[in-house]
Amino acid sequence: MSGNGGGLKKQLVVKSMFVDMLHLELQHANELLSSTSEKAASDASNELSKVRLKLELEERKNFDQGMYVRSLEVELNHLKLELESDNEEIGGLKSDVERLTDDPQKAKLEMDEIRGRENEEQFEIALLKSELHKGRSRIATAEAAAERAKSIKSGLYLAFQTLAIEAEENRLSKEGTRKVAEDAEDPIFQPRIN
Repeated sequence: MSGNGGGLKKQLVVKSMFVDMLHLELQHANELLSSTSEKAASDASNELSKVRLKLELEERKNFDQGMYVRSLEVELNHLKLELESDNEEIGGLKSDVERLTDDPQKAKLEMDEIRGRENEEQFEIALLKSELHKGRSRIATAEAAAERAKSIKSGLYLAFQTLAIEAEENRLSKEGTRKVAEDAEDPIFQPRIN
């Protein structure tokens, strides 16, 4: 009988060592899981902060470009008014030319000068229209970049949610494993030896 009791003690010691080894492996796995989840959450948070900063910069840039476009539009309207005024002046000068039949050379010089100014103003209007088009193009590009940033932000949010779900599943799995280990140590579940 004492030989059988010594064998049982050896089995108990071996099983106890096996359980301790399993506890150490479980603890190591939990530490690895915890550090991986924290790093992934930290990386996602850092990336989200970068995207937010880029989005704010793009919004500021859009606002500045919008103000620039508005100022160009105001200047264009001002030049249109000047052009209308100049066209009225040209009309008045044309009637003056008809009256100035006694001095056609002088009238011709004045008309050339007026045409030169009109050409310069037409050129300025063309340049302003070009600048306006460029500004609108920049705004469209910035808006597209903002949409891309929103899309990235949404993707990061989904990735963060997925990581949170995985962390919760790992936590629940860890609790289940711990419960099974506690049940295995409970004397009710130990086999009886006669």
